[in-house]
Amino acid sequence: MAQRTSNTRIALRNVIAATDFSDHSVSVLRHAAAVARRHRSMLYVVHVIPTDVYRSVPAELMAEALKQTKAYVKDAMSNQLRLEFLQPVRKEAIIAEGSVATELLKLTTDRKADLLVIGARCQHGLERLLQGSVAEEVFRQASCPVLIVPPCADEESGLPLRTILYPTSFSENSLRAAPYAFSLARTLKARLVLLHVMPAEAVQSQDDIARLRASGEERLRELFPAKAQFTKEPLLYVGFGPVEEKIVGIAIENKADLIVLATATATVSATHLAEGVVYKVVGEAPCPVLTVRG
Repeated sequence: MAQRTSNTRIALRNVIAATDFSDHSVSVLRHAAAVARRHRSMLYVVHVIPTDVYRSVPAELMAEALKQTKAYVKDAMSNQLRLEFLQPVRKEAIIAEGSVATELLKLTTDRKADLLVIGARCQHGLERLLQGSVAEEVFRQASCPVLIVPPCADEESGLPLRTILYPTSFSENSLRAAPYAFSLARTLKARLVLLHVMPAEAVQSQDDIARLRASGEERLRELFPAKAQFTKEPLLYVGFGPVEEKIVGIAIENKADLIVLATATATVSATHLAEGVVYKVVGEAPCPVLTVRG
């Protein structure tokens, strides 16, 4: 039996947003600012100067290179903090040096972050905030949920949040994301779309489809918090086939503004293996993806 979700409301007091000053990072900041305004959060705007940018710099030129880089970063940060949509938000700029993933993970702990907002690489690898393995390392190891603004999402995608998609396998790990999906749906008066995907091999006949679909929808209903009241009636879907394809398809079909996904914890070495389902979803998603680590 599926476990009912509690009526707990999620608090987001401290939000970290990573920026590399690219066009896409403006979209990242816009989403972070929207969260901060809604939850009256403290927003930390972070840029990490990666140490590997100096690898090709001769030792005798290192001091000047560091000086110029830091001057550029300081000016770029000042310019971004002047963006109009950031003005109503309490904010603080942080500039760090080192491994991008390592520094972001450290900051989520040091600043007791309730949410980290990052961007994912564009499909052609041109403008990018975090490349594949780095992004996956971050969302699989962060001490808080991670909101990923994907390459397919334009600056306004997901704003405001009207429809939230929550896919679940009913595993203990996937159910950890349920409180975020239900809390956001209630707080924002958004429509909640629940999805359960089964392997295509589970279907041998049309009778199987009807039986499994009815069973899956009942298990999805069992997740509803006791005495739950929704502004809009939740939609229930049971699909068959590749998980990432079904998630993206249902998101597009329902014009989802946010996908809420649970992600398993991974070791540093595991993050450099083949891209997982979550990262595949992020790469194709039409809207931001909120990942909650199990």
